[in-house]
Amino acid sequence: MGIRMKQLEQNRFLRVIKCCRHLGRKCLWLLLVVTFFLNLRADSSSPGFQNISIEDGLSQNTVTSILQDRNRFMWFGSYGGLNRYDGYNFKIYNHSFRGGNCLSHDMVNNMIMDDDGTFWIGTIGGGINHFDPIREKFTCFRSRPDDPGSLSDNSVRVILPAGDGLFWIGTDNGLNKFSNRSRVFTRYLNAEDPSEVNVQNAVYSLHLDKSGILWVGTGNGLCRFDSNRETFIRFQSRHDDRNASQHNQINAIFEDGKGTIWLGTEAGLVRFDKQNGTFNFNIEATGILPHLYRSRIFQFFRDTQDRVWVATESGIYVFPAMNMIELYFRAGAIPRRLLPNRFIISIYQDPEDVVWAGTLSGISKYDLKTQQFASYGLEIVGQERKFGSFRVTAVSQDSGGCLWLGTYKNGLVKFNRSLDENLTVVDLPGSSRKTKETTISALLLGRDQILWLGTDRGLHAYDMEKKVFRGYYSHSQTMASLSDDRITSFWQDLYGRLWIGTQNGLNLFDSSRGTFTVYRNESFPAKTIGCDYVTAICQDSLGVIWIGTYGGGLSRFDPDSGVFQKTYRHDEKDSSSLNCDKIFCMLEDRRGRFWIGTHGGGLNLFDRESGKFIHFTSEDGLPNNDILGLLEDQHGNLWMSTNRGLCQFDLRDKTFRSFTVHDGLQGNEFLPMSFYKAADNEMFFGSFNGLTSFFPEKIKVNPHVPPLVITEVKVFNSGQVFFGDFKLMKTLKLGPRDRAVSFAFAALSYSDSRRNQFAYKIEGLNDNWIEIGNRHEITISNLRPGHYVFRVKGSNNHGVWNETGAALAIEMRPPWWQTWWFRVPMFFFLLFVFVQWNRSRTRRLAARIRTEAAMDKYFEKFDISPREKEIIHLLLKGKSNKEIEDALFIALGTVKNHIYNIYQKIGVKNRAQLLTLFKNLQVK
Repeated sequence: MGIRMKQLEQNRFLRVIKCCRHLGRKCLWLLLVVTFFLNLRADSSSPGFQNISIEDGLSQNTVTSILQDRNRFMWFGSYGGLNRYDGYNFKIYNHSFRGGNCLSHDMVNNMIMDDDGTFWIGTIGGGINHFDPIREKFTCFRSRPDDPGSLSDNSVRVILPAGDGLFWIGTDNGLNKFSNRSRVFTRYLNAEDPSEVNVQNAVYSLHLDKSGILWVGTGNGLCRFDSNRETFIRFQSRHDDRNASQHNQINAIFEDGKGTIWLGTEAGLVRFDKQNGTFNFNIEATGILPHLYRSRIFQFFRDTQDRVWVATESGIYVFPAMNMIELYFRAGAIPRRLLPNRFIISIYQDPEDVVWAGTLSGISKYDLKTQQFASYGLEIVGQERKFGSFRVTAVSQDSGGCLWLGTYKNGLVKFNRSLDENLTVVDLPGSSRKTKETTISALLLGRDQILWLGTDRGLHAYDMEKKVFRGYYSHSQTMASLSDDRITSFWQDLYGRLWIGTQNGLNLFDSSRGTFTVYRNESFPAKTIGCDYVTAICQDSLGVIWIGTYGGGLSRFDPDSGVFQKTYRHDEKDSSSLNCDKIFCMLEDRRGRFWIGTHGGGLNLFDRESGKFIHFTSEDGLPNNDILGLLEDQHGNLWMSTNRGLCQFDLRDKTFRSFTVHDGLQGNEFLPMSFYKAADNEMFFGSFNGLTSFFPEKIKVNPHVPPLVITEVKVFNSGQVFFGDFKLMKTLKLGPRDRAVSFAFAALSYSDSRRNQFAYKIEGLNDNWIEIGNRHEITISNLRPGHYVFRVKGSNNHGVWNETGAALAIEMRPPWWQTWWFRVPMFFFLLFVFVQWNRSRTRRLAARIRTEAAMDKYFEKFDISPREKEIIHLLLKGKSNKEIEDALFIALGTVKNHIYNIYQKIGVKNRAQLLTLFKNLQVK
């Protein structure tokens, strides 16, 4: 069959090369072309820029300046004020912040950080602000017409530190030298003519070269400032140069390693020779990127690898040196590196190798560490091919380094990762639409350089030298035919024999006869394969072939005798059995250990001597229990593809480490049995979105230990909200009603802050760390009065923890009735009351005893009987005759007779005289 070959983007790049040759361009620029377009082709080596905008809390989308402070907070100057970012939330400082203590103007144009950690912020219309981020204090310096020692203009374009507390400041009306010690500005005007104030006196850029010379970029060209004479020396281009006038406004100045000055202007890139004082405006005549040489340039930035990043209105350019382009980012140009807005105003790189770009549409964040993975998707098939998807279902590689990709309903793809030959779509035998939509589920490059294709429509052998196919299919009438046309897996054993797994049995291919020996579940009733759906085949170092099935577990097969010796299945009663009968992949590692990847059961380690299995699941750290592919690297680590990204299993310390699309993968969802390891140790995993490849030794874990900060405390009952640096707050004091308190915190690692993990504890309440995942805010309630310490620790996106964390002391004040100043006086008061009450009770008791003694003498004198005594006591208590009757259980007449006798004995006539008599007997 013929092979149809198509180049990426209709051979556009090759035509550019031919054009360059035709014009006789220098070899250097030809190399630039090749380098640039190679990077365009391998466009998907990163997940691209992540956009952060006003919808995420940014005050305004025009971001003009970026820096990171000593505490690792990110700061963004915008046309809506100053923004502090912790990876989750923004805190905004603008003109209305805290009344008088605020930013002088919301339009922040530039900012720098001083040696003491404070900021100098230039605004458009509000002068300069000195900002202490720890104490959140602003000090404003404005232009005052009556004060020559003030700032010359309130629109500040650039601030350049000169050391020893000195700063050079460029404004819309002149250059200023500022001493932080004296707080005095010295003004320098390039032109005294008022008509030229907004041209020559408008200072847009400043640069101190290696010799200490100050270069000034103005609205009307480049000047050198003579500090001794305090004068400007202006460099002008030839009047016959047509391009000179377009480059008058100089927005940025950069000095390369050779001392050459590069100017970023309103019309592109200009090279300036300091020795001769000449300009080169004609770089575009020999350049390959017209956008760079005709676009406004706003900033040059040198990263930690000594590369130069150029921010322009048409995108970002990256140079290893100023004569060689490495990367080019432009909105809409490359899908995987899509910038939300190509108008780049500012750029910054933090210590974690995260690049931040300020645009007209917010902040674009790009993690350089994601370049560890290379991924290929629909881009490699070109925009002209209308693929609905690019599912890579199988991978192999030939001796020439070309990749062969089996796809879902898109046939076979030959992918050469070089410029000369990019993509070839190989048609399988047949011309019908069904044949063209064949799904290739397995690939194997045999030792005879025959590429075996397992499809959903039979087995195919492709001779890569002759470029011809042979097909093998299932025929019910032929006993020696393939058992099923739906191929799932291949294995070439130690003798070179080809074993083929299908959805209906295992097949051994006899290449000399072109026939198949079939092994099915019903073939050997005594000892058979677990089930006919074969998904994985693996021969171990002892020559035993292991068959993994989808639903039938693991079977041991002796290839010499052709007998299935034993099948291992999941047994709910046996915790050491295989934990899932659906197997996707198997691997014997270099130490002879046998690993099994399952669908839903995670990873199983099989001890072939004891027949027992050890299980590793998501509870042990796996991102997902579906192990779709399994490979071993040269260090003995296992790499697994799952439905939630890739996972590395370090067998030395039994730890799992996950990688997702945010680390540079093509996608998080991979396909079963689509994996391959090349001879040079490069690994490939196929997914729903394409192909991901990498060299395991180049995959580095993010080593950055993130600083932990407490960013906000909310006290719900009182409505108080605390911000700022909590290191300055010795103790958080809470009232007795402040039972619910919320703490917000952040791990200042920005590679992928969504995967940062946290744990907290409250000393004095519990001593154990409580893990809360990626939640960065917790609420505690019902604290009892006392002293506590809130502690939080966190990790970066790769699980590197800051064990020290952050802490805040808490004092829970008791209610007033539980305070010592209340309890001590109350104790003495109650003691006094008790003493007084006890004295009174003692006196009453003594008086009663004396009264009773007097009454007893009185009763004895008048011969009062015991019954009459009882009646007298009841009468003294005010009881009626009826109540006395009920109390003593005697008749009412008897009560009256007793009362009459008492009156006669004592000598009283009625009850009132009786009460009066006995009242006089009471002793006080």
